[in-house]
Amino acid sequence: MATEKDCQEIADYANERLNRYEVVTWRDANYYKMLLKEQLSEDGGILLVREHDELVGVFCFAKGNQIEVREPLYNSEIILQHAVYVLTGDEKEEVQCIGYGEEVKPMIMAKVLCPEKILNLKELKVFLNEVV
Repeated sequence: MATEKDCQEIADYANERLNRYEVVTWRDANYYKMLLKEQLSEDGGILLVREHDELVGVFCFAKGNQIEVREPLYNSEIILQHAVYVLTGDEKEEVQCIGYGEEVKPMIMAKVLCPEKILNLKELKVFLNEVV
């Protein structure tokens, strides 16, 4: 399980994984420190999966009536399956996994307040530092 000491490494991994999208919120260690506290307050945490000391999966989770995994980031489907088994102890138990699958549902909504400032951007990617 992650601790605050892991938050910079998690941010680096997340930014690398999310870099393929056109618009993302850039994450830093402080983002994951806050997220870790939120997950812990819901009897959860952040599960880290490593292969040969390399981070290959990050799973934020909360426990309630059912384990809920939020924003899973991983290198392959088998890592997701392994994470679910670690969290549940049962390969057949179902978990709610938000941010996974074919469902087209926005995780974050944002409104551009000054569209004229971004209309002439030459870059294909936009990084949002903060969504308020």
